[in-house]
Amino acid sequence: MSGFHVFLLIVILAAMVMLTTLLGTTHFARSLPAKALIVVELCIALIPAPWIALFVAIVMRARLELGFWPYPQHSEPGAPFPGIVSSPLDPSEFGLHCMAVWLLAPAVIFSGVAYGPVWAALRTRAGRSGRIHTRIYAAGFALCWCLWILDPGQFVAWFVD
Repeated sequence: MSGFHVFLLIVILAAMVMLTTLLGTTHFARSLPAKALIVVELCIALIPAPWIALFVAIVMRARLELGFWPYPQHSEPGAPFPGIVSSPLDPSEFGLHCMAVWLLAPAVIFSGVAYGPVWAALRTRAGRSGRIHTRIYAAGFALCWCLWILDPGQFVAWFVD
């Protein structure tokens, strides 16, 4: 992980904390009944799960179609005429599946901004902290970030390539 990725992660987390603090007192979070807040909290907590499932599914589809794991574009260092070897399969060939993965990625990134005020409102109004929902969200969010930053197998690089 490069220094830029660390810096970007810190900036995003700081922005999420500031927006959560600002939005925590919004009328939306205070006006909903406690049971509705629990449902909203659970829905937000589950946002990373569909992205992970869809991303793994698109990688598996590429594996089944190619017969080997997909890889991103790269240059051949030992070739006499070094050139770029393109990826054997473009993820956009999967159409709606690829679009769903692209559209859910920002939802995962910005779900923390929505989760904070709802969690704070539940804690203050209903007297409950939603530990199970928080753990589900934290595990899914952490798994998404690990996939994006560490990129085991270079599948994220293949996808965005």
